[in-house]
Amino acid sequence: MATSSSSATVKAKSPRPRRSAKKKDMSDVMSEHLNVLRQYASRVHKSGEALSEDEQTDRDTRFREYADIGGSFKLTESEMVGLMYKGIFEETLRCGCPQCNARITP
Repeated sequence: MATSSSSATVKAKSPRPRRSAKKKDMSDVMSEHLNVLRQYASRVHKSGEALSEDEQTDRDTRFREYADIGGSFKLTESEMVGLMYKGIFEETLRCGCPQCNARITP
């Protein structure tokens, strides 16, 4: 499905962290990438929109850098993907028992 003209297009350039960058700087870059990747995921999975070619390239670049920085923080691939998709998909209904309530993350 094509993107609508009213949808916001993310065109921010992907900043490249310097090798000597402090972990706080890398954390800020990772956070920025995570926010943009979530926007892309939401548009694709919730709205059914397709990303433009430029957005796909940006997504790929951001994800590679996000994964590199996440790896330097000792995050697993599963943890990084979980962070990216957190809140994107609807939570499944739970019965309300203590076990189900314990599975719900804030």
